[in-house]
Amino acid sequence: MAHTITIVGLGNYGIDDLPLGIYKFLKTQNKVYARTLDHPVIESLQDELTFQSFDHVYETHDQFEDVYNDIVAQLVEAANGKRYCLCGSGSS
Repeated sequence: MAHTITIVGLGNYGIDDLPLGIYKFLKTQNKVYARTLDHPVIESLQDELTFQSFDHVYETHDQFEDVYNDIVAQLVEAANGKRYCLCGSGSS
């Protein structure tokens, strides 16, 4: 059975700069995985959405490559349609 992980970029600024399509998409989700909760868009949406962050992963590794490999491994393990948001663009 194939599962999908959808990655969306939240941009670098606040909720007013979030594309409407991404906002509408996020509002349809039960749980959203986020690289960090330290982002203005996430701070604005915390009362409306359930976020699970990977902030703790940064504290367990010394290298960013290890952090991101760990995040990917956790997302793949939980890939039953989970959503992951990141700061900036979805391609970085």
